[in-house]
Order: sequence, then structure tokens, then C-alpha cells
Amino acid sequence: MRGPLISRIGAAGLVGAVLITAIGWFIVGDLFSKLDSSLDLTADSLSTVSETLDVAGETLDTLGLAFDNVVTASGHASASSATVTEALAQTVAVVGSDLPASIESIRTAMPGLIEAARVIDSTLSGLALIGVPYDPDVPLDEAFTDLDRQLEPLPETLRANARVIAGLIPEAQGFQQQTEELTVQVEEIRRNVDSARRLIDEYREQAASAGGLVSDTNADLDRSALLVRLLVVGAGALAVAAMGGLFVSGKAITALESLER
Repeated sequence: MRGPLISRIGAAGLVGAVLITAIGWFIVGDLFSKLDSSLDLTADSLSTVSETLDVAGETLDTLGLAFDNVVTASGHASASSATVTEALAQTVAVVGSDLPASIESIRTAMPGLIEAARVIDSTLSGLALIGVPYDPDVPLDEAFTDLDRQLEPLPETLRANARVIAGLIPEAQGFQQQTEELTVQVEEIRRNVDSARRLIDEYREQAASAGGLVSDTNADLDRSALLVRLLVVGAGALAVAAMGGLFVSGKAITALESLER
């Protein structure tokens, strides 16, 4: 009795083929769904990375602009301090040397001027006898004497002030040196910022390229999922057809065996 056995094998195979096809359909769907979710998560991560890189790039641009302003300001400060140093040195020369020397020269000539003033005063006073008015509040020789008395302490006072001003020159030079060093340091940091900015641009390009690749892979995955489902259905249909044919064959053999008996 081979016919009933073949029929039972065909029926069991038919049921198995349907079950396997259904299971294969769900397995393929679940697998590709997980792959699709994974790619979506990767795409979201890349999007977040791109946004973070954009923010970092904008921050570095702002930081670079700030460093440019610092370099400009420190350059102006350095130039200004150099000008101040030069002005202080010139002031020291004038106040500590030139002006005291001029005052001392005037005071050296002052006795002669005082004596000449006395002669002039006497002469003008004599002219008063012939009707030429002359009555100054302060006689000329007394005015020169008072001026000489006022000029006497000035050379040493000016030289003392010059020493004080000279003490400011190292501070101005130190400030100039510090601003120059600051400029060098800031320029170095600015170059590092530029390098980091270029690196961010490279990462942004890589993130954009990876995002495009993920998008293309996602589209290919959808097509692959459809193709695999079609293959599962096709294979299941072939298995159903084969098992159905085996079931029909078993029925036919059973019928022939009945006729033979």
C-alpha cells in the first residue's frame, strides 16, 4: 500500500512547505526590519554628529575671530608701548640733561644781566630828571635777581624728575615684551584653531559621505528584502507544488492499487 503512504508524505510535506514559507516570510521580514532599524539609528547618529560638528565649527570660527581681535589689539599695544618707551627716553634726555644745562647756562650769565639791569635802571632813572617818566613796580635788576633765585633749584629738581621718568622705561619695555610674547602665543593658538577647523571640515565631509552611503544602503536593503521575500515565496510555491504533486500521485497510486485488487 504505497499510495496512502505517498499521499500522507505529500500532505505532510504540503503543510510543512506552507509553514516553512510562512516562517521564512516572517524571519526575512524581522531580519530586514532590524537591519533597517539599525541603519536608521546609524543615520540618526550621523545626523547628530554632523550637527555637533556644525556647532563646533561655528564655535571655532567665533574663537578664531576673537583671537584675531586679540592679535590686533596686542599688536597695537606693543606698538604703543614702543612709542611710549621712545617718548620716555626723549623726555629723560630733555628733562634730565638739555633743560637743566640750559637753565644753568642762563644762571651763569645772570650776574652780568643783573649788573646790566642796574645800569639800565640807573640810566632810565636819570632820564626822569629831564622829564622822561620811569617808575617800574619792580626794578629790572631785582626782577632778574628774583628770576635767578627761582631758577636755582630747577636743575636738580628736573634731574630728579628725569630719574623717576627713567624708572618707567623698563616697565614700558617689559610691557612691550609681554605684549609681543602674548601676540606670539595667541598666533600659535590661532594656528591650532585653524588646524582644528580644517579637521572638523574633514570630519563633516566624512560624515556626509557616510550619511549618503547609509541612505544608499537603506534603499538597497529595501530592494534586497523584496527580492528575498519573493525567493522565499517562490521556493515555498515550488515546495507546495511538489508536495501537492506528491499528494495527488499518492491518491492516483491508491486508486490503481484498489483497481488491481
